[in-house]
Amino acid sequence: MIVEKPKREPGGRPRARVPSNALVRGRNAGLLTRTGQGVLLAAGLLVASCLAAMARPWSKTADAEPILPLEARGDVTLPVPDEEPAPARAEPNQPAPAVAVPSPPPPAPAPPASVAPPAPAVTTRTIRMRVTAYCPCRVCCGRHSDGKTASGKSILTNGSHFVAADTRLLAFGTRVSVPGYYAGAPVPVLDRGARIKGRRLDVFFRSHQRAKRWGTRWLNVTVYEAR
Repeated sequence: MIVEKPKREPGGRPRARVPSNALVRGRNAGLLTRTGQGVLLAAGLLVASCLAAMARPWSKTADAEPILPLEARGDVTLPVPDEEPAPARAEPNQPAPAVAVPSPPPPAPAPPASVAPPAPAVTTRTIRMRVTAYCPCRVCCGRHSDGKTASGKSILTNGSHFVAADTRLLAFGTRVSVPGYYAGAPVPVLDRGARIKGRRLDVFFRSHQRAKRWGTRWLNVTVYEAR
């Protein structure tokens, strides 16, 4: 290695040596290396202390302040919730309040009922009569066998239950009751005949055979007359 000798200035003093660029770079590199090592060492110590603290179990120290509930702490005031009023309890055996019910309006007056005329009074009388029978055939009625009676009514009137009488004694429409004919029910006088005179009565049948079976009878006939 060649060592340069310091040059002397005039007057006998040696001249100050100026370091070269290579030497300056070497010194700077050494300084940075030592600084980095110090930083890494400090970081390692910090990490080690943190790990050690995490590994130790936590224990409450004697002088630590105990954690009290909020209700027990004097410096904390809790809001008091509004109490809801208790529902009113119904009294037993207490009658329900009366509810006023409006009374219905009075009914409208009924119209005056029409007064029916009184029925005419009916009187009866009994006449002893000779009662015969006939039918609508030509043998009994001759040329008047046209299905109509002398009063102009059909032979089907009242279910073909009627009689022929002398209209001078019993007028058309008079009702008579003949025992044994139509169960004794009253039947009208709707017909007359040339041979029916005085106390003679002819009851009507639809068939000639029934009229012949009736024959001739003397009976007490009830006559209904309206006043």
